[in-house]
Amino acid sequence: MKIGLVGMGRMGAGIRERLRCAGHEVVDALYGRAMHAGLSPQASPRDAEWRERYFHLRDPYGHELSFAAPLATAASHGGRASR
Repeated sequence: MKIGLVGMGRMGAGIRERLRCAGHEVVDALYGRAMHAGLSPQASPRDAEWRERYFHLRDPYGHELSFAAPLATAASHGGRASR
């Protein structure tokens, strides 16, 4: 499965990473893969008020990972939001 990560940036002293995904569908797919792999995300993916879908998890090495993708704007969907 192609996961569609489009960017990664440090969020602190090397133990927290923010991974920008190509779309909100990718965030959901990565959450499913994490659950299938036995990881324990902090919460299921959710839509934030800042128009981003995201979830966080801590990997087996203690690194905090944040997966996020921008949500489409209402204007790009004929006046309705995507989620």
